[in-house]
Amino acid sequence: MERIVDEGYIEREIRLISKDGNIKWIHDKMKMIYDEYDNPVKLEGVMRDITQRKKAEMKLKYYKKQYQTIFDSAPIGIIIEDKKGNILEVNKAMCEMSNYTKEEIENSNVIDKLVLPEYEDLARENIKKIIKGKDLEFDIKTPQKDGEMKYYYLKETNIELPNGETGIISMHLDVTKRVKQRKKLEMMNFTVNNSKLLIFRSSPEGITEYVNQTVLEKLGYKRDEIVGKNAKMFLKDEEYIEREKFWRKIKENTSMTYERSYKT
Repeated sequence: MERIVDEGYIEREIRLISKDGNIKWIHDKMKMIYDEYDNPVKLEGVMRDITQRKKAEMKLKYYKKQYQTIFDSAPIGIIIEDKKGNILEVNKAMCEMSNYTKEEIENSNVIDKLVLPEYEDLARENIKKIIKGKDLEFDIKTPQKDGEMKYYYLKETNIELPNGETGIISMHLDVTKRVKQRKKLEMMNFTVNNSKLLIFRSSPEGITEYVNQTVLEKLGYKRDEIVGKNAKMFLKDEEYIEREKFWRKIKENTSMTYERSYKT
């Protein structure tokens, strides 16, 4: 009451409990009315039920808190960017993955901070595509603060930012181990396929599953003439070892060394 006497006007939101026990929110506006001698004589006011608005505000506040919890605790790196690639927000996982602090990475540009020079033009084109509504998924090699290189799987899409503009959410999954294993496997496959040795792989039933290029060159077969066929078809009869005996020896000794002749 002192406030309205001092200021002559008051506006506030009041939480009420109705007769049936429900919570109601009221927006209350009151002003003091004075007589000709400037003495306060009465109050005039308007009350408006704002319960639905308050419920919507509380619901929005809940969702914002829920989003922030998910954003902060997500096991993948997340970056929020504007339409120019300026980093507005990063989560904890992204900081740990890149070795940058939150302060170091926010308010910088994603191209300056996380893109190798050879990928800068691609990154600019991707930003334009995402802002226009295209979702992107790809693997990319990315520098860390300490100079270490990692491979990330990126999934990026556009979002509406709080200011109403279109921005980007970029989700990063560290796939460095997977990519390195794949590259190692590719190198092993290349080495095996180009080896001067004749290399076969067969099932316990004697069905040929793989042969390298040298087998084809030395024996004169096409790949589809060997793969999927029983190895017995291109071994000389006297060189063929019964499957059971062969696999028993492999199991007992883990490997076998011997000479054999092939039909060409």
